[in-house]
Amino acid sequence: MSKSGSKSRLIICILCVILAAATAAVSIFIIRPYYYENNFFAPIPALDTGWSNEPEPIFSDFYVSANASPDGNGTQEKPFATIEQAKAAVRKMRKEQISHAVIAIMAGTYDISSIEFTEKDSGTEICPVIYSAYGDGEVIFDGGVKPGNAVNPDNKAIIDINGAEYITFSSITFRNTSGCAIRAIGNNINISFCTVQNTGGNGIEINGMSINVNNCQISNTGACAIKINGGNRDTLEHGNCSVDNNLIASTSKFDATAPSVIIEGTGNSLTHNEIINSPAAAVYYSGNANKIEYNYIHNTCYEGTQLSAIDSPMRWDCYGNFVRYNLISTIGNGVDPVTGVKACSGTEVRGNMFINIKGVAMDFNGGRDINFTNNIIHNCTTPIVYQTAQTGADDPAWKALAESPYKSENWKKAYPNCSAIKTDYSAMTDPLFAANPANSVIKDNVILQAKAQIGEISNEADTMSNIGANMLLKLNETKIFIDAKAGNYRIDESSKVLIELPDFRNIPFDSIGRY
Repeated sequence: MSKSGSKSRLIICILCVILAAATAAVSIFIIRPYYYENNFFAPIPALDTGWSNEPEPIFSDFYVSANASPDGNGTQEKPFATIEQAKAAVRKMRKEQISHAVIAIMAGTYDISSIEFTEKDSGTEICPVIYSAYGDGEVIFDGGVKPGNAVNPDNKAIIDINGAEYITFSSITFRNTSGCAIRAIGNNINISFCTVQNTGGNGIEINGMSINVNNCQISNTGACAIKINGGNRDTLEHGNCSVDNNLIASTSKFDATAPSVIIEGTGNSLTHNEIINSPAAAVYYSGNANKIEYNYIHNTCYEGTQLSAIDSPMRWDCYGNFVRYNLISTIGNGVDPVTGVKACSGTEVRGNMFINIKGVAMDFNGGRDINFTNNIIHNCTTPIVYQTAQTGADDPAWKALAESPYKSENWKKAYPNCSAIKTDYSAMTDPLFAANPANSVIKDNVILQAKAQIGEISNEADTMSNIGANMLLKLNETKIFIDAKAGNYRIDESSKVLIELPDFRNIPFDSIGRY
């Protein structure tokens, strides 16, 4: 062999060694929270996530162009120059005679510090008002303030919907504001296929009835990505506000305690979202009858201690909430212990998968009437914690209960267990005493943990709640799954799980995350 050939082979070998070392280094960095202490790291479930939806084209009534002359009349040939001009034209329309009012916004950057839409800018049920991007290129509503390393968020919103109804914003990018991008207070409002970036405060705030945020990308927010509040807790009328199929990433830049999403009120839903890269909680919920379902939550809770991916306050009046069919994976920074779900009283936590959590998978948070069934917990330090609530008479939970309508006829009908709660300290040994860990259910869960232990359950919880059959397995007992190495965590029908837990149902992994 020639010297030049040997030299070439040597160079190739060196390059291969460098490449292998770099690959190993990257792998160690990515999974450092679980390998730096030589801990086991389970393969993440394989999900098919992404967008298949696109907004449907629709006939336009008015056109807007950032390059138009100020004297345009809103036609395609002579478009308006500003959104304000289009808004004024929509106000003059005879909406009872048409099926919709569409404002087609051509590509370009529109400098909008803040624009308000009031009830005078409303559409109707048969004639919604739609502001939508038109043609090729990106439509950008720029607030003019690019937040720096720190910002004091103000109350400004690029789009401030205050009382308008039946109005839609579609396929628009909102960016660079010291406040929030969109504030929607009203009813029957849709925000779809939009992008929100670089806000000093929250990304989107919604408060009202039948407000929908779907197919959006929200990132680099100063505080929360989305705040949801709708419905009426006194009457238990559902708000029917929906946040569906969004990508939520890199939130809480200036307020590291702000959850990515806050969902409150009554009868609202957070479904099919992917939430990633939040220093604090991914979701914080309270209220009643809210649904947190089919979300993929990962790589959150990386700053601080005592954080939970799905968090809630310790309260005894937040009955009727659902935390179902979510995948909670690889949260925390690998050093500080974190929690997958910290539940309110009266929550159903069903059909979720908790995987690779250095901390607690499920914390009952001193609550009662919590249904924890049919979940898979894999490679979490402590699967379940259910301790008796340590509260004094001055604890905020007592004040919150006293101020809630839990004794009303509406609540007695909807949540009889909540209405039956006792608050007199003379009844401390009674299962109906608010602070007692009573009437909860823990059964039909599959737990793979290093010591095959269920976790930490107090004697009171064991006595006053139903701790049923759960399958406790060692970490290496993954043959119960069809193919854990490939991320297929469906339970094999021939495994012992379905023999010992005949009521267990496979988690619908194909439906989790964005679609």
